[in-house]
Amino acid sequence: MDRDGTPYVKPDAVRSDPDPVPEPNLHPSAPEDAVQFVLADLIDDPGRQILPWIQTRFPGREGIFYAITMRGVRALIDEVVGGLQKSSSSEPSPTLLDRLSFSWRILRKGDVLIWKTKKVGTPTGSTRDQAASIFQNILSVPLQEPLLAALLRGLRLGDDARYLSHYSMFRKAKSPNLLLPPFGNIAKHSDADRLRTLIWWCIRARREEYIEVRPKEPVRIEFAFVIEKVVEDLKGWCGTEIEQLSDLTGEVERELNAWLSYSRLEPSSDDNAADGIDPELAKAFIKHNELTTKLLILRAPGQPEQDEKISQLEALVRQYAAENRALEEIVGSLKNASPVASIDSSVAVDSLSELREVLKTIDTKYSFDTLNSVQLGEQTHLTLRSFVSHLFYALRKKGLSEYPKDEEFDLTYEASGLYDCDGFEVQPSGMVQVKVTRRGWALNSRGKWLPIRRARVVMSTAH
Repeated sequence: MDRDGTPYVKPDAVRSDPDPVPEPNLHPSAPEDAVQFVLADLIDDPGRQILPWIQTRFPGREGIFYAITMRGVRALIDEVVGGLQKSSSSEPSPTLLDRLSFSWRILRKGDVLIWKTKKVGTPTGSTRDQAASIFQNILSVPLQEPLLAALLRGLRLGDDARYLSHYSMFRKAKSPNLLLPPFGNIAKHSDADRLRTLIWWCIRARREEYIEVRPKEPVRIEFAFVIEKVVEDLKGWCGTEIEQLSDLTGEVERELNAWLSYSRLEPSSDDNAADGIDPELAKAFIKHNELTTKLLILRAPGQPEQDEKISQLEALVRQYAAENRALEEIVGSLKNASPVASIDSSVAVDSLSELREVLKTIDTKYSFDTLNSVQLGEQTHLTLRSFVSHLFYALRKKGLSEYPKDEEFDLTYEASGLYDCDGFEVQPSGMVQVKVTRRGWALNSRGKWLPIRRARVVMSTAH
């Protein structure tokens, strides 16, 4: 044991590089092998157009090589993203939106696979072999070395996956708490590289919709909010002494700029901080990075006319909430009355269209022929578990979701229509701290929540 408490290692057992990084074959002969080289390059820089880059990456090949490689790249991007955009006169397919969506989505899939792994191993035991085992099913084809290396770079796990265990602990933690060294003691050693790695993890782990997209308005990025929250998280991961590091906020800002630049969401340098950001890219960023937590930012007071308009809109929202409650009571009473004689045709068509999409999703994996044979008692390999899993997948694609996410939260009057309030009511313009006693299920259609089974809440004892 050394003086600093480090276990003593015999000189002949010392390794200068714990896991040497294998050298990939930079000149694959088969186009099928070249596909993952191209995808790896896309993860590093999604701005590259596919066909020109394939020709630059592998010069002097025959046309069939480029055609097969291009087809393989398109197929895997389509698989990960769930459908390619159409080509335009200015941009061939896969478009920038497709390429960015692929990069965001595959990094997110890597996060999920790490989170689902029961045990990664001790920090000293993290290896590229472990990482390859975790990511082996990230695509429908076997994972190859170039794509593995790109995933390690994109997730900031180190070339030899030395931070795999730390990242697993980070992802699985329910809230920021002190990490093991070398991340938990970053402040003590003033380790700038590991600090930037942890900041990158914190930024990508955020789930708030800090990018706001509104019709006919510039895309807005809540830059200050993200920086503030990441600094708060760093204090949880590394202790409050992290604040003693010089230019901590500057480091967070630079990493956030790098993430937005990578995602082609760079704010411009003029007074309009988000001018020029493509709303479709912003929407895809929100979707593929799963920014699902609604964000309410208290902005600085505006002009008197603006304040008056806001007050009018708030009054209108409260009026609509009251009307919605009255309509829900009417619907409840109609359920016990005689059936409705007729239904508006457009509503019926929309409902059938929604149902059709759900059924199509089920049929793509479990054909109705197979399900019919099960009903008739014929032998089949279909299991109830797999079918129910896919059924929920199909329903979630159409907006089915369990809610709420938090066990305790502040319930507003406007949101109280989604809940069965046990023994209390939320007054107009009021807010009550509540505790969930039963979670609910609802459909999210065009931003509106339609409860199927309302969640039940009681007033929190801390209220």
